[in-house]
Amino acid sequence: MEVEGINKGTNGYKVDVIIHADDSDYGLLKKAEELQIETIPLSKFNEMILN
Repeated sequence: MEVEGINKGTNGYKVDVIIHADDSDYGLLKKAEELQIETIPLSKFNEMILN
């Protein structure tokens, strides 16, 4: 897995990926989908970095 860095726009940070708890708030995930931001459950993220 490659981490590029944080892209900062004029109104704050541009988010490319949100890592969330497996039982996280559906509102956050729905908003991320609307903004076309990739979401990754924490359990999957942990798998990715441990492999």
